[in-house]
Amino acid sequence: IDLCVEIESPIYSFHAGFFFDPRIAELGGKKRSYRLSPTHEAEERFLIAYDLVNEYAKQREIQIFIENNVLDTRNYQELGQSRAAMLLDEYDFERLSSEVDFNLLLDTGHLKVSATTLGGNFEEEFSKLAKRSDFLQISDNNGKVDQNLGLTRTSDVYRFLSSIAIEEKWLSLEVYDGIDSIQRTKKLLE
Repeated sequence: IDLCVEIESPIYSFHAGFFFDPRIAELGGKKRSYRLSPTHEAEERFLIAYDLVNEYAKQREIQIFIENNVLDTRNYQELGQSRAAMLLDEYDFERLSSEVDFNLLLDTGHLKVSATTLGGNFEEEFSKLAKRSDFLQISDNNGKVDQNLGLTRTSDVYRFLSSIAIEEKWLSLEVYDGIDSIQRTKKLLE
């Protein structure tokens, strides 16, 4: 948050909580065997931490956004077919927003994978959540794993983005497949 003040960035974001204590090196990859915390305990810890961070951010005039998590099929199976993280879909958004008023950073890649894993409909989830978010983090993938691919004209993420007023939102690209892909995605979004 202090760095945001220093570089004059009005926004600080972080992921919603987990129902287990992941090791940083395992994020985005294979998880070891974990004991899942009871939902209410994990949510209570997250909300207490969120309140502390949000209060400090307000003092520094920084807006906080919470990013939706991703749950792929492999991790879903390894973690006992459990919703092992908070804020995976619209259902989780409604649950969390009933407890606390927060800003959603909607990661399109995370939502696509989580919707597929949980048997949801990505287009419906995106349509509902994009209306509730002022900040979109954009990437694409195969719906199975979070690949952080750039957009193409045939991408469903691109098609869904074309149906909303993105010029009214904060945008960030989380594209890892090269500078050409980043530039192509930027051009598509202009």
